[in-house]
Amino acid sequence: MKDKSIKIISIGLICYFMGMSWTALPIISNPLFMGGISKSEYSILTFALVFAGLIFSSIAGVFGRVKGLKNVLVSGVLLCSIAMGLYALGYYQVKNLYSLLLIGQFILGLGITSILTSLTAYLSLYLPKATAMILTGIFACINFGGVSSPIFFNLLSNKWGINCLIIAAAFFILFFLALKVLPVVKNPYIESKSKKSIFKKEFHLFWMFFLTIVLFTICELVYAYWGIIYLNLYKKLDLSLSRFSLSFYWAAAGITQLTICWLLKYIAPKYFYRALPILLASGFLGMVFFKGLTSIIISFVIGGMGVSAFVALSMNFVEQDFKQIAEVASGIMFMGYFLGYLIGSLAIAEIIKFIDLSKIFLFSGFIAIIIEIFTFYLIKKSKIPKSYH
Repeated sequence: MKDKSIKIISIGLICYFMGMSWTALPIISNPLFMGGISKSEYSILTFALVFAGLIFSSIAGVFGRVKGLKNVLVSGVLLCSIAMGLYALGYYQVKNLYSLLLIGQFILGLGITSILTSLTAYLSLYLPKATAMILTGIFACINFGGVSSPIFFNLLSNKWGINCLIIAAAFFILFFLALKVLPVVKNPYIESKSKKSIFKKEFHLFWMFFLTIVLFTICELVYAYWGIIYLNLYKKLDLSLSRFSLSFYWAAAGITQLTICWLLKYIAPKYFYRALPILLASGFLGMVFFKGLTSIIISFVIGGMGVSAFVALSMNFVEQDFKQIAEVASGIMFMGYFLGYLIGSLAIAEIIKFIDLSKIFLFSGFIAIIIEIFTFYLIKKSKIPKSYH
């Protein structure tokens, strides 16, 4: 039991620092703008990460099945270390800042995708009886990385290069730790006699989950990448307060995720899965229509609660429904995740030239309502035994 705890803690730390690296770009967005990077270039930087994620996630499942899930996971940790090292180098090489950030974002996208696509399948095979709880708890570590990241970057004011260097070093240490302590896992459910195409009619539920994750990710991108900018430039909040508001957002996501993780002992996952999109929509609408400082921040927090465990619970249903293609299913679902980021980053980069950012937040609220409708269908059609939900 102690040995297993060390493995889970190691994975939790990897996810924690992944959360920090994932939120690094939006946190340093304002210093980047003051340093000459335009909003269009900022959108391209977000695009670089999701483009890399989209490319690799399309083959990550096959790569994980052939090379092993552990190999993909630890490779992702090393790539994240290299990416954050390039971030730090960009801080000290101002003339090449944009180029280094662009390369760093691409490599970070590869690293994050390697971790995510291997992690869900890895945990579902390693701890099959506790998939929903473990996935929810582990994904909470990502959110807590996002929570502490704005605070961590605020500690050194505008010396964000040092922060990135520290995160890079942490990833480098975790790379060697993961190599040593994580076991190799194999999928016992792989069909050896016949191979079913995921494009057949019987997999329509699989693709509904895919579409739901795409839509969810668009909403998450609006919160995570444009939340600080929206609060600072449109709602006129102080920059530091806007950054701390993002911390509140990720804190709400992390705390809600841990709470759901504990409550899954007593309450079926389907109830949380149906409730989270309601919170997601409420957060968007509150940020648009409320005027008071407290109300706006509370709305941001409610949005964080809505974001919290949605991906983890989605992956729980997918991995349990489609065990025979666990590695491939994980890769395709996260391809949908990054596709949502890709669509969102490109669309916002163009739309923001013509309409106010508030309209984008309002439209995202309507997307969250559509997600809510989808969750009822997905739960109804899910093949998971009643004991799971």
